[in-house]
Order: sequence, then structure tokens, then C-alpha cells
Amino acid sequence: MQARGGIVPLLMEAGGIIIFAVLASMGRTRLAIAATVAFVAFDAMRRVRGHLGMPRLWVLSNGLALVLGVVDLSCATPFLFRYESVFTNIVLAAAFALGAFGRKSIVQTIVEERQGMPISSDRVGLLAFFRAFTLLWSGYFMLKAMAYLWMAVYLTPERALAIRGTLGTGSLVAMILLGQRGADVFRLCRRMGVFRQGA
Repeated sequence: MQARGGIVPLLMEAGGIIIFAVLASMGRTRLAIAATVAFVAFDAMRRVRGHLGMPRLWVLSNGLALVLGVVDLSCATPFLFRYESVFTNIVLAAAFALGAFGRKSIVQTIVEERQGMPISSDRVGLLAFFRAFTLLWSGYFMLKAMAYLWMAVYLTPERALAIRGTLGTGSLVAMILLGQRGADVFRLCRRMGVFRQGA
């Protein structure tokens, strides 16, 4: 899962959802939507002109960001606004959970696109690791949804926004960095006796 190009290509592929998540977690919903639309338009033109294609992660992350932006615009009342980040993270958790059980998991598809070749179906342990890592992303977003729900119920909107801005951004960066070290995590799991079959 360590891409050849480092973290920058990954950030470009997941740019829409990262921009949206960071700005929306700070309560800047309209700015988040505008920045996401601008990024998607710019990067789509860049990819078309450079014949780079649009990987599954790019389509998923930017599509979700745009859909969630529309949802956020619909949350005009104070009551709904308090819970929009909860709904956003539940949708993301569901997307990754569903993406873990398709013909190929989301993480496997991303790795294959980045290395330019399919992974052999004989590597059962590695494919299981990709599914588990996709589910880890789902669990991450569900935990965030639960944390944001607690904040919405027990904290003032101002306090919740401040914590979400730090927690949301920091934890997302940590997950991306963990993904960059995925090959090391896989080797560690194998040493511990997990995901060894056919790997």
C-alpha cells in the first residue's frame, strides 16, 4: 500500500473528501462545498488533458464530497446542523463497509491502480488484508460519527466545532499516513501469524 509517488498522489486522489472533511468540520460548510467543487473541476481537467484517468478512489472520494455537500446545504436549521457531521461520517462508514465486500475491496482497487497491474487471486492473505484495511476505514468513520454525536448532544456548537476541527483533521492525516505504511503493517501482521495464507 505504499505508493510509488508517496503521499502527494494519494492526497490528489482523495483531495475532494479531504478538503470537504477538513473545512466542514470547522463549520465552514459553504466554503467546503465551493472548495470541493473547484478542486474536482480543476483536477478533472488536469486528468483529462494528461490522460491520467480517474481512479476508483478519485471517483468515490469526490463523488461523496459533492453528495455530502448537497446534504450539508439542506441542513439549514440549527438542529440539523448540529448533526450533519454525524450523518456525513455514517455515510462514509457505510461506503467503505460496502466497498470491503465487493468483488474487489476499495483498498485492493486503489493498490492495483497505483501499481498498474492486478494482484493475483492466489494471494489470499494479502487480499484479506486489503478487505480488513477497508473495514478499518469504515470503523474509523463510524467512531468519528459516534464521537461527533456525543459532542452534538453534550457540548455547545462552538466547542464541538473547535474539537471537530482538530480531531477530524488530525485523525484523517493519521489514517492517511497509516495507509502509506500499509506494506509495513502487512509484514507485521504476517509476523504475528495473521493474513499468511497464500500471501
